[in-house]
Amino acid sequence: GPPRPWLPGVALLALRSQSPVIPVIIQGSGNCLPLGTFLPRRTPLAVTFLPPVPPLPLRSEQVKKQVKDHLRRLEDSWWSGAEGLFASDRRKEQR
Repeated sequence: GPPRPWLPGVALLALRSQSPVIPVIIQGSGNCLPLGTFLPRRTPLAVTFLPPVPPLPLRSEQVKKQVKDHLRRLEDSWWSGAEGLFASDRRKEQR
């Protein structure tokens, strides 16, 4: 499914620790615990680590905006490449 809304906690951690933020995409996790089930299922997952967002010595609001903008660009880039993946899944479902 679509990515969850961005939350500012990661920007605050990056600001305080002066560490880069490494965005991660986890695909297939929705199949591990489908809606209406209580026991997790074994299912393949794909974990993708995206390029790090370097820390900058800026005020907190500036860091939040920088990280949010960077993650939005990465998300847009990922979705543009992922459209082909989802299209192939739709073709399989139509068979």
